[in-house]
Amino acid sequence: MPWMYDWTCGVCGRLSATALCESCQPISSPLVQLISVAAFDGPARDAIHAFKFHGLHAMSAVMGRLMASCTQTHQIDVVIHVPLHTSRRRERGYDQSSLLARSAARQLHIPWKSKALTRTRRTAQQARLSADKRAANVAGAFRATSAWHGEHVLLIDDVSTTGATLRAAAVALQSAGAGEITGLVFAKAL
Repeated sequence: MPWMYDWTCGVCGRLSATALCESCQPISSPLVQLISVAAFDGPARDAIHAFKFHGLHAMSAVMGRLMASCTQTHQIDVVIHVPLHTSRRRERGYDQSSLLARSAARQLHIPWKSKALTRTRRTAQQARLSADKRAANVAGAFRATSAWHGEHVLLIDDVSTTGATLRAAAVALQSAGAGEITGLVFAKAL
């Protein structure tokens, strides 16, 4: 497994000691940090594909534990996941990010708000889009379902490639009053 377990840039996901790496500092991001368990390659990629597309959702317990172990030093108030659109969830039968968030929240003994975000429209699958089209695809696609009061949110998704989906979800949370938002994924494409 190509383990990462290090601090990464909140925009691009490259290793960085600060919230934004030097090349991304001109870019605005609601994420203070993006944490990843592994690079999206080899066994990590195989695990994500088995979990996401082949119904092996029992893997969420182990994956969630690994994700939680990356955040032990952070002061998090609430765990939230990046939701699938209801039609895609019906097709797949489950929401993989929801399963990861539930598992990580249990490990961290932090509340998980399962309905804190909704996906307001069905978007094209990000994997099929070029990097420059991903942000436009998910812009405005999320809505917070309630007001927040400065809580530090741990926002969970399974994979981050360009970070566009996490940033779009974080914008919705920030607009609703969330404080710091830390992104956490099982795997990050490098």
